[in-house]
Amino acid sequence: ADGWRKTVRPIELHALAPRTALAAFDQGEVDVVLGGTLATWPLANPGPLSRGNLRVDNTIGLFGLQVENGAGFLAQPANREALAMAIDREAVIGRFNIGGWLPTTRIVPATASDATAQERWPDSSLEQRRAIAASRVAAWRSGAGKGQPVRLTIALANAPGFDVLFDELSTQVGRIGVTLVRVGGDKPADLVLVDRVARFARARWFLDQFNCSLGRGLCSSLADQAVADALNLPEGEKAALLGRAEAILTAANVYLPIGAPLRWSMVRSNVDGFAANVWAFHPLPEMATIPR
Repeated sequence: ADGWRKTVRPIELHALAPRTALAAFDQGEVDVVLGGTLATWPLANPGPLSRGNLRVDNTIGLFGLQVENGAGFLAQPANREALAMAIDREAVIGRFNIGGWLPTTRIVPATASDATAQERWPDSSLEQRRAIAASRVAAWRSGAGKGQPVRLTIALANAPGFDVLFDELSTQVGRIGVTLVRVGGDKPADLVLVDRVARFARARWFLDQFNCSLGRGLCSSLADQAVADALNLPEGEKAALLGRAEAILTAANVYLPIGAPLRWSMVRSNVDGFAANVWAFHPLPEMATIPR
């Protein structure tokens, strides 16, 4: 467009380490900090730095643990389910004091436009679920485990938010007789954190994240086939078959859901063009436009 330069202002974009970026924001050297996740949440909250400037995206996506190793205790879906049953998702989320961050036991969240499944174990209390889980751990130890303790590794990068997450998860699964051992985020592990914002709010996106062709961990070829078969069906039939694919994946317990991904930013009040959204997507052209 003619004269476009008159309608925009320059933006300087810097890639900085989280602590450095937040220090620069605190000192007035930058106006916006993008890219906050659960890993760095403790750096921004609580404290005077966040007052009036902290923006949280109410995202849709996956946040939970994917099973990478299908041997030993994790060889059986019922044992993998035991881990899922042991997690107190409300307590995990409560450790971070994030308003509006909701727990889930589902792969496809209720916020997806074609979600069909319900939350798992609706008629069981946490205590009842943990009792069942503990009995499965004990049964495995006395049988296939030959008396050995159940020790599982989890890959988590070195970050303050992940320190809190590991502390909470290890305490919780410890109550059913499982010891959680932390390794580096780039190391092979039994469990790997999935922290991924959805690109579109449909069941297919969520199910595709566990497709066997991706090689991300345990998967289900039956679920993959159901998704593939659903693609050319009318909407009503498609939703039903995608629901069946989710049920297959859920029963396989290859993924242990916790909630939605956390994404946050720091934005000064005089910055225009920033809008929190479910995609955690913040295009710079919007912020470059000079308000009229």
